[in-house]
Amino acid sequence: MPAVMESVRKMTTDEKFTVINLIWQDIAASSDIPMPDWHFNILQERERSLADGTAQLEDWSDVKARLQARIAAR
Repeated sequence: MPAVMESVRKMTTDEKFTVINLIWQDIAASSDIPMPDWHFNILQERERSLADGTAQLEDWSDVKARLQARIAAR
């Protein structure tokens, strides 16, 4: 196990989320992040469906409520 994991295990959950966010910000700032072809294809299809009006959009509050109901049902 890498030594850094010992430090991570000692962190609070809030500290861990802070570190995760800092790592994601650092990765996002890099211009050399490759996008897999499958991901690019999905994004293109979603753009096409938005442009041609076939996209089925949902209100975020409805999606959030549905997800919360799934979690509550477990």
